[in-house]
Amino acid sequence: MAYQAQLDDGRTLTLEQHGEQTLISVEQQGQAQASGTTTGTWTAPPQVHRLQDRFVVELRTNPPVYFALYGNQVQSLGEAPDLGKHGAVELKAVPDGQGMKPMEPMTPMKPMKPL
Repeated sequence: MAYQAQLDDGRTLTLEQHGEQTLISVEQQGQAQASGTTTGTWTAPPQVHRLQDRFVVELRTNPPVYFALYGNQVQSLGEAPDLGKHGAVELKAVPDGQGMKPMEPMTPMKPMKPL
């Protein structure tokens, strides 16, 4: 299962779990950036919090893992930020594969005709 949030600045955040791996992708105006990392298995759906200058992704693993989202950059946080008074961003469940997709393979070039 994957989760997606529409951030208030027009970006789309997608969180997908593939086994022990988590893929975090951010898309804005057709351009996407993705980051994959080993987080362990989610024990509950993730949460996204809006702080003053960034968004924080909380992955509910054992122990929990946190990422900060600055623009289109994703940064791992070494410890849990203070999330108590900050608003949560609505995440909706979406089918897997809604995040950044791999490029299609290029079609081979036709051989050149002799001169």
